[in-house]
Amino acid sequence: LDIDLIAYDDLTVSDPDLILPHPRLFERAFVLVPLAEIVPNREVAGRRIADAAQRVGKAGIERLAG
Repeated sequence: LDIDLIAYDDLTVSDPDLILPHPRLFERAFVLVPLAEIVPNREVAGRRIADAAQRVGKAGIERLAG
């Protein structure tokens, strides 16, 4: 079982086994785009999720029906 933690509240962790927020959070559209739909004004590491999602764009992101 592999669970990727992206962020947890305002917690910052820098441990060999866990880094929060995730170091590549702001590079991953597949994380940012759905997250921006849920909590667009949430800030992680001083950056608004909606702004970060807009920067990475939606290339390769497909909404699934369901």
